[in-house]
Amino acid sequence: MQLGAEAVAELLEDVSIETDRLDRLVSDLLDVSRLQAGTASTALDWCEVDDLVRGAVRLPARAPPDAHRIEAEDQAPARARDASQI
Repeated sequence: MQLGAEAVAELLEDVSIETDRLDRLVSDLLDVSRLQAGTASTALDWCEVDDLVRGAVRLPARAPPDAHRIEAEDQAPARARDASQI
């Protein structure tokens, strides 16, 4: 069975997406192991809460930036957080 160029490109994109997902899963498992062992470290930096929320909403579905509407009463101040752990 021969696949066309478009089908091959789509399969490669799926493989890339799933590889990234698996990489995040393994990283999360390693982080949990470090937390349980008491050897976890954090890299604190100033993060805009609005940016973190927008990123979290977009990530799972790989949605375009305008796919969701996010509203907040007040502008949340920047916080020192390890953005990779949020």
